[in-house]
Amino acid sequence: MKQFGFSFYGGKYCFPGKDNRPRKDTSAVQGVNYFNTIEELRTHLCAYGLPEVTGRLEEDEIEALGRWVRFANVVGLGDAPKIDPKDVGYINGRDAWRMLSKLGLKYGGGVYSVPNSDPSMKPFKFERQENYTVHLARFGIPRVDGIRQHEVLSRDDRLRLDLYIASTEVDSL
Repeated sequence: MKQFGFSFYGGKYCFPGKDNRPRKDTSAVQGVNYFNTIEELRTHLCAYGLPEVTGRLEEDEIEALGRWVRFANVVGLGDAPKIDPKDVGYINGRDAWRMLSKLGLKYGGGVYSVPNSDPSMKPFKFERQENYTVHLARFGIPRVDGIRQHEVLSRDDRLRLDLYIASTEVDSL
C-alpha cells in the first residue's frame, strides 16, 4: 500500500490521493476510488491495473504482487494463499475451451462471445482468442443464466481453469 500510496481511511481502502477518500467534499466513488474490502480493491486492480508506483519494488515483490492481483478471480483460493499449479495439474488451451463451453461461453462465426454481467446489455465479442482470454483474466468468468457452474465443472477443474486463465499475460503493473 505504501509503495503505491494507497490509504485506509474511514474503514475503506482508498486509491492514492486525498480526493479518492470517501468524504463529503470529494467526488470519490465507491467501487472506483475506494472500496469496502481488500477483495473489492483487489478485483478492481485485476480488471484495471495498478496506479503508478511511488517507490522501488524488488523483483520478488513485483512477482508476488502480480500474482496476488492476477489471482483475484480464481475461485476457491480464498485470500491469496500460496499454491503450486503442479499440485492441482495443468490444462492446455483445448481443455480450457472445453470447460468454458460447459460454462456457457460461446464461439461462432469467428467470434468469441462473453456474456455481459448486465443481462440487458449485449455480450462482449472478441475476434482473437488472446483478447478473449485476457478479458476473462481481468474480469473473471461470468455466470451464465441457466448454468449451474458447480454442476458442470468439478471444484478441481474450476480451479485448474481459473489458474490457466489467471496465468495469461496481463500487464497489471
